[in-house]
Amino acid sequence: MSYNGSGTFVINSAGQPVVTGTVISSTAFNALTADLATGLTTALTKDGQTTPTANIPMGTFKLTGLGAGSSATDSANLSQVQSSVGSFLTAAGTDTITASVSPSLTAYAVGQTFKFIAAATNTGAVTINVSALGAKSIVKNGTTPLSAGELVSGSMYQIVYDGTNFQLIGAGGVTAGKSIAFSIIFGL
Repeated sequence: MSYNGSGTFVINSAGQPVVTGTVISSTAFNALTADLATGLTTALTKDGQTTPTANIPMGTFKLTGLGAGSSATDSANLSQVQSSVGSFLTAAGTDTITASVSPSLTAYAVGQTFKFIAAATNTGAVTINVSALGAKSIVKNGTTPLSAGELVSGSMYQIVYDGTNFQLIGAGGVTAGKSIAFSIIFGL
């Protein structure tokens, strides 16, 4: 019988336990070894010799220590996802912006995309320091520093890391409370 359908290994109890001084029945012994073989064959091995044959529910637990995926069929760890998908930053400051994201970043990576709501209207060139990784310039059109008033307090902006600077995507921002469509149609 091996597993009971709930993941509990059940030893075939016919002829078990074996008592000292009795002859072990070949039928009981063979049933026991067959169940043990089935149980071991059904288990996943840590060295990858066996693979799952069905979905494996994690029961609210998580996979830890997951390496970075390197092909389209690999799992991605949180660091990879966070490095390539837009995250919302909590930002503070005017021209020297400090920002945080949860969980905290460990390094900048080319292509990282972030959105943030400007805490204040800038008065000149702007830098942003995400998760205390070091300040990087926010630029437009390749390498042009921002001019005064290009980040407006309460508006949302999107930036992408190019390996040197953060590029401001699009012009202007979306003011908190306004819909994107309204902002695009009326240029607000």
